[in-house]
Amino acid sequence: MRRVLRALDRYWFAPARLQDLALFRILCVGSWLLFFFPGMERTQPLATADAHLFHPLLVVKILMWPLGPWGVRPGPMFLHAVFLGTMTAGVFALIGKYTRPSLLILAAGNTLLWGHIYSYGWVHHGPILLSVAFWILAFSPSDAALSLDALQRRRHAAAHGMRFEPVPPTAESEHAGWPLRLVQWLMALIYLSAATSKLHDGGLAWMNGYTLVYFTATDGIRWNMPLGIWIAQHPGIAQLLSIGALLLELTFFMAILVPRLAWPYVLGSIALHTGIFFAQRAPFFEHVPIVFAFIGSLRRYPLWRRAPAPARPPWTVVYDGLCPLCIRTMVTLDFLDLRRRLSYLDLEADWQRVAALVPGLDRERARSAMVVISPDGVAHSGLGACRQLAKLLPPTWPVLPILYFPLSTPVGNWLYGRVAASRKRLHCTVEACAV
Repeated sequence: MRRVLRALDRYWFAPARLQDLALFRILCVGSWLLFFFPGMERTQPLATADAHLFHPLLVVKILMWPLGPWGVRPGPMFLHAVFLGTMTAGVFALIGKYTRPSLLILAAGNTLLWGHIYSYGWVHHGPILLSVAFWILAFSPSDAALSLDALQRRRHAAAHGMRFEPVPPTAESEHAGWPLRLVQWLMALIYLSAATSKLHDGGLAWMNGYTLVYFTATDGIRWNMPLGIWIAQHPGIAQLLSIGALLLELTFFMAILVPRLAWPYVLGSIALHTGIFFAQRAPFFEHVPIVFAFIGSLRRYPLWRRAPAPARPPWTVVYDGLCPLCIRTMVTLDFLDLRRRLSYLDLEADWQRVAALVPGLDRERARSAMVVISPDGVAHSGLGACRQLAKLLPPTWPVLPILYFPLSTPVGNWLYGRVAASRKRLHCTVEACAV
C-alpha cells in the first residue's frame, strides 16, 4: 500500500514548470472573457420568469445558502451584481492581481450563473469543465509566475534583502503539476463519457454517417452553416468523421499515458470542436483552452525538431546594487524580458566586469544613471537606456512612440534626473563591503 501511495505521490507531485501553470491560467481566463462570459447575460431575464419553472440545482442551493433560506431564488439585481463581480474577478485573474482570490470569485460566480441557467430545465455540458478548471486553479500556485502578484512579491523580497536574482522561465515546483494533470484526466473522462453515451444510445450504428448527416443538415439549415449542409450531402465523409470523433473520444486518455501522443490528440480535439462549430454552430470552444493543460508534453515533444538558433549576445544592464529602487527596477525588467535578451551586472559588486565591457565608462556616471550596454560595447544611459530597453522588451513596445514624441528628450531627461536624484542609496559598511 505504501508503495502505491509513493507512486501516486511521485505522479501527482512531480515537479512542473510554474510558467506552464500560469500560461494555462491566462489561456483559460482569457478565453472565458472573450468567448463565454458575454453569453451569461441571459441569466438575468430568467430571474423574472415564472417561479414554478425554477428548480435549483444543488450547487445553486449551496452557493445561495449564506444569503437566504435553502433553495432561495436569486433576483435580477443580485444576478447583475454577480455578473459584474465575476467579470471584474476575471480581469484581475487574467493580469494576476490578487490572483487566487480572484480565481475563487470567478469560479463561484461562473458556477452560480450557469447553475442558475440550468435550474430552468435547460442543461448543457459545455462550460462545466472550464468552471471546474477555475476552481482547481484557485487552489494551486497559478499566481507564482506571469502575474502582478509574483512581480510584487519578487520586488519586495529583492528590495528587502538588497539582492537581485533573475528567475529563469524553467523554474519548477512540485505543486505546479497536479492542477494540469487533474484537468487532463477530467477531460479524458468527459470524452470517454461522451463516447460511451453514443455507443449506449446508438450502438455501432452511430458511426454509419447518417446520424451525423441528420444533425449537420438540421443545424446547417437552421443556422445557415454551409459546411454543415455540405457534410449532409456526403454520407461517406460523414461516416469517416463519425468514426474519427468516436476514436478520439475513446482513446483520448492515451495523450496522458503516452505524452509523445499529446500533439495529435490536442490538434484532433481543436479540430473536432472547431469543426462542430462551423458545421453546426455548437459553441464548444471551451475545450480549446482546456487542452493546453498538456502544455508540458507539447513543449517536451515538439512536432518537429528545429536546429537550435545561434545564441544572441545579451544586452547588459548595469545597476546600482545599493539602491532599493534600482533593484526593484531590475526585477521588473526581468519580469518583462520574455525573450531573455538581458543580463545584469551590479556596478558595486561587478565593477571589473563592467569596466571590461566598456573600458571608458565612468563609475560615477554609472552610479547616477542606469546604463545599458549593447552586445557591441556601446553604452546607453538615462533616457537612452530606457529607449533601448523599450525596444528590447515586447510588453513595453506600446510606450515606444511616447519616448520619441517631440520634446520627449528634454522632458524625459528632466524626469529621469528628478527620479534619480530623489532615490535612496544605502552606504556600504565595512562588513558589507567585505562580503
